This record gives sequence, structure tokens and C-alpha cells, in this order.
Amino acid sequence: MRTTLLIVFLSIVAPTIAIAQESDESAEQESTAEEEKKKDFEWAVAPIPSRSPNLGWGLGAIAMAIYPVDSASPPAVSSLAGFWFQKGYVVAAFQKLHLMNDSLRITGGGGYLSFDFEYEQVNATPLPVAYNQSSGFVFANVLFEVLPKLYIGPRYQLTTTTFDPEDIFSEVFIRALNNGSLNNLTSGIGLILQHDTRDSQFFARSGMNTQVKFTLNPEFLGSESAFSRLEAKNSGYKEVQPNVVLAYRASWRSVHGDVPLSGLIRYGQGNDLRGYESGRYVGTKAFVTQGEMRWRFWWRFGLVMFAGVGSIFEEFDEWSTDDLLPSIGGGLRFLLAEQNELNYRIDFSIGRYKGNSAVYFSVGEAF
Repeated sequence: MRTTLLIVFLSIVAPTIAIAQESDESAEQESTAEEEKKKDFEWAVAPIPSRSPNLGWGLGAIAMAIYPVDSASPPAVSSLAGFWFQKGYVVAAFQKLHLMNDSLRITGGGGYLSFDFEYEQVNATPLPVAYNQSSGFVFANVLFEVLPKLYIGPRYQLTTTTFDPEDIFSEVFIRALNNGSLNNLTSGIGLILQHDTRDSQFFARSGMNTQVKFTLNPEFLGSESAFSRLEAKNSGYKEVQPNVVLAYRASWRSVHGDVPLSGLIRYGQGNDLRGYESGRYVGTKAFVTQGEMRWRFWWRFGLVMFAGVGSIFEEFDEWSTDDLLPSIGGGLRFLLAEQNELNYRIDFSIGRYKGNSAVYFSVGEAF
């Protein structure tokens, strides 16, 4: 990774918000974690309207079952979701298990999506492209506790992608970034290292969660393009006043090798950062830092304020501070599942440039 060690260290270890971990909180944290393990079966079902700059208005629903598998582990989560937008749809199912006194963690899922993308420019280059992207995916992670709160284990992910360009210019663009093809299959194996001291997986009030994930997509497993992906993130949580929590996340992502279009990093994908349409900025390296203040002010209602900054680029010697992409926003929370403190969230975020804004509706915190 050339001379990236220092920047990776700064983006992962030096967070936006410094949160001290006092030693006298450890007993309280363990007590809270024990309370979470004893919770009963709980449902969370919610409609989720949405709007994004590249997909338009959408409506979806998510159903989650939260339930104990054994008395000594945090609850398991089963979820099913479907979303329909003006320019596409996605359906997915996920499963998360904590077993054997939380010494074994199993996560898996799969889904299918089909979206119409249209951009007036990509990165800083005026480049009108329009295409449909259809993808199916499955993945599985298995983590074993090797030391207290420290987990390591393998992962596997299979993804198939098909691009359908609307015009000849878009086809040339896609083929240029996708090794001359309109289709791609990636089959990857990898390793995950995680250190997790959070007191809750749904609404943490203390602790940290650090994860490093490396995935290799070799041709001998069926991948049409051989490349690797490194992802690292560190999140921290601190309750500074009753029902007021400060949280931060710092993350780094990079891809290396013969990277297809579907394997490139898309700034704004997921929750790093909110306020940017996925696919408007693409590259092979990205870092993001962001912080939140979460306040449950009355009954089941809460407010959130957040801000962050990040960047996406190709090479370090080409990067400058002019490439920074900030984000700021706020949101409303409603407590859906009281036992496990699972929130329904509505966020509005604004990015750096005109048109970089979005409304997000989802279940669970952004991180």
C-alpha cells in the first residue's frame, strides 16, 4: 500500500471526536451488556419513504425480528427489506447470530437490485452517462472470539453485475472502466478482524467498535477481474449526559488490482457520508470522518446533528485539500423497539456542491 500507513492511521485512529474511555465505566458497561442479553423477542416493522438525487422518490418497508438464541449472548437479528424507487428497486434479507456466550458471530445475507443511473458528470469531469445496473449478491461472515472482545474469521461474497447503457457514449464509458465488458462476476474470500466493546449493537452509549476487512477476488474462484479490497473503520460512543450520546466514525477504503466498475469505491454509498449521490464520485481510495450528537429528548423521540468530511481519489500524489467533500445535517428519531433501543430515523444532509443533498429514512443508527 505504498506510503499509506500514516494516512490510514490518522483516518482510523484519530477520530473526529475524541472520546475518553474511563476505567471506572467498565463495570457499568458489562452490566448493560448483560441486560441486553436477557431481552425477549421483539418485532420492528416500518415503512420507509425515501428520496435521493439519483434514484428519485421511493417507498419501502423493513421487517426485523430481534430475539435471544441463548441466555448468555446478545440477541439475534433477522431482517427482510424491499425498496421501490422511481428509478429502480432492491430486495434483500439478512441474518445475524450471536452464539456460545457471544464467542461466535455469524452474519449472512443476499439480495437483488436494479437501478437506473444518470449523471451529468463523474468526479470533476463533465461526462453525461446513463445506464441500468442490475446486481445480485450473497455473503457470509463467521467470526470467532480469540481474546476478550477480539474476533477474527473468514468471509465470502459473490456478486454478479450487468450493465445496460442507454446510448453508445455510455457504453464506451462502461466498457472503458469494466475491462471491455458489460457484465461482471466477483467471487471473493477474505478475513475480518474486529474489536467490539460496545454496550449495545443497536444504540451504543459507550465503547468502541473497530473492524478491518480484507477481501481478495481471485480468478481461480471465478472472478472475471482479479482485485482486492481493504476496508477499515473505527467507531466510538460516549454518553456525556443522560440520553445524550456523542459518537464518531473514521473509515478508510481502498481497492487494488484489475478493478471493475462494480468494484470501484462510490462516495456516499452506505452511510459514509450522507448527502452525496452514490456513483457521482468514484475512485480507488476514500477516507471519511464524521461525528454525531444523539439526544433522546422526550418519550420515544430524539434528535441528531451530524457533520463530517472525507475524500475519494486515485493516487496520493494527485490528492489535495480541494478534493475534500464535507457534509452536514440533522435528523429525527423515533424508538421502534423499546427493549433493544432500535430507532426509526429520518435524516437530511447537505454536501459540498449544489444538488448534493438527500433525505434518508431507515431503521437503526447510521453507525
